[in-house]
Amino acid sequence: MGGRNTSGVLLVLCACGASRGNEAEGAVLAPDGDLPGYVHLLRHSRFALGPIQQQTDEAGVTKVIGAWGVFATQDVSKWVLATSDGNSPMLNAPTLPGGDSAETSAVQSYFEGAGLPRNQIYDVYAQPDTTVVYYPDGGAAGSVYWPMGVIERSYHGIRIVDSLAWAFVVEAQQSLFESVYWPTIPHSVLVDADGLAALVNTPQRFAAYLAALPVNGSTGTVVIRHTSETWQGSFAAAAAFEVGAIDFDINAQPIVLPDATGQTP
Repeated sequence: MGGRNTSGVLLVLCACGASRGNEAEGAVLAPDGDLPGYVHLLRHSRFALGPIQQQTDEAGVTKVIGAWGVFATQDVSKWVLATSDGNSPMLNAPTLPGGDSAETSAVQSYFEGAGLPRNQIYDVYAQPDTTVVYYPDGGAAGSVYWPMGVIERSYHGIRIVDSLAWAFVVEAQQSLFESVYWPTIPHSVLVDADGLAALVNTPQRFAAYLAALPVNGSTGTVVIRHTSETWQGSFAAAAAFEVGAIDFDINAQPIVLPDATGQTP
């Protein structure tokens, strides 16, 4: 999911997601007890799209194509990825004065204003020296460097590690690149997460749990996992005790979400 091939845009990340109109915020209305998600809508975005030229729907992705870039939404997961191309004048816009702290503040304010729930934000940080390599039409390759403002998500202090929201915001208060995937988390998963956190915080129970694990869990942590932004099957989520790259449920049994099985939906 990305920009037009004619512009030759390549986004390279060195590590590791005023609105348009007066519409209601983009937060998803979830059933009571669920953790509400957020769908990032174009009408709430500050992405520097330029004059809209066309809209397409191909391979499960809806793309709004502008003169300066593409705003793409995965039809099933509602993951958004917006990318500038080499024609965008914003590529030459100055960065925010104030460095990383200014960028993180601007990105948090931007997404909260668009409807991302403030009480689900775990941390906001700048990923420095992100490189954007672009190929302007008829010109040589170039690169620019910005800090990327990254938002991490949580529930009751438990990180929801697969959700994402990040953006590059420049001094003009427009974004050059942005991405959001913030799905609704079912109530049953939240209950399981609270139960697993309670187990970890009860020394006798936690010692028994660690003894039952097939790996050394001394560095493990409680998280919420869910299917990835690119998954086009049914959504799934689970509370997990994460040890390295392995996730375990409250019974010390491995958890494998459907997008990690290697099967197509």
